[in-house]
Amino acid sequence: MGGREARRLVEEYGVRGFKFHPTVQGFDVTDRMAWPIYEVIAEHKLPAIFHSGHSGIGSGMRCGGGLQLVQYANTLLKDRILFGSDFPLITPDRWLKDFEEAGFKDSVKPLILKENAIRLLGLA
Repeated sequence: MGGREARRLVEEYGVRGFKFHPTVQGFDVTDRMAWPIYEVIAEHKLPAIFHSGHSGIGSGMRCGGGLQLVQYANTLLKDRILFGSDFPLITPDRWLKDFEEAGFKDSVKPLILKENAIRLLGLA
């Protein structure tokens, strides 16, 4: 059913990518039940974003998952991280304020805020 819905969204509504939040949606990204959706995404060569970083859910709090996002965004994943505000839970203004204070390198900030998305979504 998920694969059929993904196909309908792409073909009838022009959806150009998918975002998943495994923690909130309650699924393991490697579970076979998601494969039909991934197949549609791959067939249409669309991006799939898996929310795995800091969010309003547990960020900086005990049991927040121990994610070390900033370290990897500054190095290994600098070309794979995208801006996301968790709106309406966190407003873009609040996100940008916290982003400035989080420890991202100046050379990485434009990648996260704009350049990675332009490249990934083929907007240039």
